[in-house]
Amino acid sequence: MEQIKRQQSKFFHNYNESQRKKIRSDSYNYLSRKTITYFEDLSNELIYEVFEFLDYFHVYEAFFNLNIRFRNLLINSTLPIQINISSMSKSAYQQYHTDIIKTSTYRINSLQLSNLFIYGLAFSPIRILSKFLQLERLILNNIKSQYLEKLLLQLISLPLLSSLTITSLDTVKNTSIIYHQIFRLPALKYCKLSLERYSNDYDLPLSTIDDQSPIEHLIINDDMYLDQLNRLVSYVPQLRRLSIQLRQGYWRQRTKIRPPTLSHLTHVFLKLDYENTLIGRYSIQQIHIEENITHCFSNRMKKRV
Repeated sequence: MEQIKRQQSKFFHNYNESQRKKIRSDSYNYLSRKTITYFEDLSNELIYEVFEFLDYFHVYEAFFNLNIRFRNLLINSTLPIQINISSMSKSAYQQYHTDIIKTSTYRINSLQLSNLFIYGLAFSPIRILSKFLQLERLILNNIKSQYLEKLLLQLISLPLLSSLTITSLDTVKNTSIIYHQIFRLPALKYCKLSLERYSNDYDLPLSTIDDQSPIEHLIINDDMYLDQLNRLVSYVPQLRRLSIQLRQGYWRQRTKIRPPTLSHLTHVFLKLDYENTLIGRYSIQQIHIEENITHCFSNRMKKRV
């Protein structure tokens, strides 16, 4: 009898252990199924966070026509978006413009244009830039000079535009007008310009108190004479960082323009072929000099800094 009881007890123990294992296995499988999350199961807030890490055109291509929920997420959001138009066909851009750009001008805080065909289109973003009231950063690559003047006039009405980069595709006939318009932008802090120009085109006058710019970081991929540089920086009294190339061959001529006092200037990148230049007036903390600087001149610059 005792042996029978022991066998029954062992049977029930094995049975219970087997059942426990089965329950654990079933529970694990159930929980595993429950923890698998599909993208469309995410909350709107999480989906928007994911979108921030993606190019917005790719987001548009992947989700705009997927279903009504994702279309509404793209259309009805008030979150800022960054538009980058580089390599896409005209037909793709036209649909993108109709579905997103034209209806979201109040959301766009960054706009980058690199595609050559964009500037000449009837529905190009540059024709409605004055409506981009939240725009903070604008990058215009490969732009023809014929579009620059009218485009810059629109930018004056943008209260938040703090960063501007322009690279011209062809020769700009009057860069002085372009510079003067840029210096009128009310919120601009960063400006990078790569403008092709005629060699004798640089008659920018000295600034007055009414046309000074808030620019703090200025990069000009162009060469100029010292007088031209002095006129230019007279427009940017808040300048902290300057990168520029000084034209060679005229360092022996005395400058006719007294250099302005730039009390905030701390970092300078100069590309030049001079043995002397006018830097002693500025409280520069860091300077980088490139090309054909004599050893003697380099030592003098280090002592000044």
